[in-house]
Amino acid sequence: MADLDLMKKLTITSSSKIVLLVFDGLGGLPPEANGLTELEAAFTPNLDKLASEGTLGQTIPIRRGITPGSGPAHLALFGYDPLTYDVGRGVLEATGIGMKVQMGDIAARGNFCTVDVDGNITDRRAGRIASEAAQPLVEKLDKIHIEGVEVAVNHVKEYRLVVVIRGDDLDPSLEDTDPQKTSVPPLEVVPQVTSAKSTAQFFNQWVSEARKALADQEKANSLTLRGFSTDPALPTFNDVYRSILSTRREEVNRDKITENFRLVRFGKKKILLLEELDSLIGVINENALKTEELSQYEKENIVIQLYYVAELVYI
Repeated sequence: MADLDLMKKLTITSSSKIVLLVFDGLGGLPPEANGLTELEAAFTPNLDKLASEGTLGQTIPIRRGITPGSGPAHLALFGYDPLTYDVGRGVLEATGIGMKVQMGDIAARGNFCTVDVDGNITDRRAGRIASEAAQPLVEKLDKIHIEGVEVAVNHVKEYRLVVVIRGDDLDPSLEDTDPQKTSVPPLEVVPQVTSAKSTAQFFNQWVSEARKALADQEKANSLTLRGFSTDPALPTFNDVYRSILSTRREEVNRDKITENFRLVRFGKKKILLLEELDSLIGVINENALKTEELSQYEKENIVIQLYYVAELVYI
């Protein structure tokens, strides 16, 4: 695993780029004894050329004998030791769709599911409902208000969603509510430590209201939550590897940003992006957000997305 502190001392600012191409799931087993795997049987002249002219090696994502989940394994590919940086599925899902999870916020990955009249799960993924059917349900859930915290709900894909709760003294040490099997009801959010008791109560309140809102649905009439987590404070690539973006951000073409990215999306809300972008990264003037209906939480998310957009335009 990369020694990030050492890398900070060794790297210098450069305009060069590295492409990390991950063939996820490329490995396999032969379909019959003594047969070829899919990769062995395939015609792969380009991969063969890369292999013959490049440097080959192997890496172990965590430790020998440990089969990692997708979250830790992918972070390990970027040099983050999963035993040092605990990155939960909730914050990964949220970050992946552009939601900002600050230190102290709690994010959870949600799955729509189907329950019968007795409340027992009959399908853990609600028949893998289409995104077009799930999006309106997520919008309905995003309107649920819980006293004492702010709640944001975003759709990911098909039956998947993300719930982020922001408030004081929250703790992500919570048990998942997916029992990992059917014919039993979804579990309650249970705190793993005393300090997470109030956080569990907030999530249970939200889940209760969410199930009421979904009660009239045929397939997605309930949900489960898992991967409760907060910002793991990962060292950024800019900090570790001194990316050119960290030193030349002021050169981003503001007009190009304005032209190509007039709308920024937070959930289903669309906001006119710019009359004013004060500096490159987007210390956005309040006058640029053309609505008074947005919470501070949503405005912060817009700023974060503008920052991301600016980097994309530059690249």
